[in-house]
Order: sequence, then structure tokens, then C-alpha cells
Amino acid sequence: MLKGKYIGSDKVCSLNKEYTYFLFPNGPNHYYVSRFNNPNAHFGCFDCDWFHILEEEDYASEPPRTNIDLEQGKIYKAKLFWRRAGYCNILLTHYYLLPQITHAHFYEDIELTKCKGCFPLHWFKDFKEVSYIIEETGSNHSPFTFSIASEESSDITFKQLTLF
Repeated sequence: MLKGKYIGSDKVCSLNKEYTYFLFPNGPNHYYVSRFNNPNAHFGCFDCDWFHILEEEDYASEPPRTNIDLEQGKIYKAKLFWRRAGYCNILLTHYYLLPQITHAHFYEDIELTKCKGCFPLHWFKDFKEVSYIIEETGSNHSPFTFSIASEESSDITFKQLTLF
């Protein structure tokens, strides 16, 4: 994610030279341009020569690997404070974690239905255990019911359909 100002011509597009825009790289020569820090909220893809870069996010220094002991099977809330350059669509905010040994699957919601990915634990900070109980159904039933007709059943008939 970059921040930059539009320096192109006012006659070419509707971008305003007074605003600072969020720029998300799209190949070597173009940016998705947005007023928000969200690559999905862009309003166009523009040539990179039309922008003066004001601020660039630092991806060079990954935090050191630390041993973080979290119990597997428990849910934690933590803040994602670092990510690699290719993950600019993942916001640096709080997520709900389901930890593994050195990594954690992280989710937007406490119900763990909106999975965002799996990152190393040392990219997160401010871990807090969440006391949320996930109710699991004891039945192994599928939501779909299947039945197999027996050969003795004469009231079921099948018709072969053809396309041509």
C-alpha cells in the first residue's frame, strides 16, 4: 500500500490534485486508486506515472521470530501488526485466532466463519484469550437426505432425457 498525490492532467480523469490517495500496485505500471485503505474500494486503475508517492509501507523488516505459547483449540483475539508485501488486502487490525504450533488461522468474526488466512504467530501482538463457546452438534447427520429406491418399488419411474 502506498500513499500518493495525483499529478496528471485534470482533463484526463476525475482525480483531484488536492487529495491524497491510497495506491495499490497492479502490475509494474499501474495502481488501483482509492480514497480508503481498502484495495476492494478502488475507483479505477491508473498509470503509475500520474502519481507522486508520498508514503510507502515498510515491508523490509520482518519482526523477529519469537516463541509464543498458546493453547491449541482455544480462541484468541490479537492485533496483526505486520504482513508481507503481497498481503496488502489484509488490514492491520484485530482478528480472532485459532493457533497451531507456530502459525494461526485468523478470522474476522468470533464465530470463526470468515477466514482471512494463516499467518505466523509472531506477526500478531496483544493476545487475549476469548471465552466464547462454539456449540458443536453431536449428530453426524448430513443436511441432505438420500434414499435408495429398492427394486421392489414399482411406483418410481425414470425417463431418459435427451438433449438432441
